[in-house]
Amino acid sequence: MADRKEIAGALRDWTWHVALLIVVGFAVDALINSSPIRRDDSDPGQWGVRSGMSVRTDCLTGLQYLATTSGLTPRLWTDGKQIRRACK
Repeated sequence: MADRKEIAGALRDWTWHVALLIVVGFAVDALINSSPIRRDDSDPGQWGVRSGMSVRTDCLTGLQYLATTSGLTPRLWTDGKQIRRACK
């Protein structure tokens, strides 16, 4: 049977490995969020800049909307008409 020092050492090593895994996970997430990966049409073309909106398409009508945390708004062309594209 293992003594208390061996158990404490194993627990300490395990804790360091879990902490390192969490830190690496946060670093990878930060890199993905600042890169062009997972961008959509509403984001500007700069690194690390996100619009905070996502583009939603109504598959029945093809009309597009910008979604934020506060709701939906129609996505418009420069002439004021709503953007219509086919669903993917």
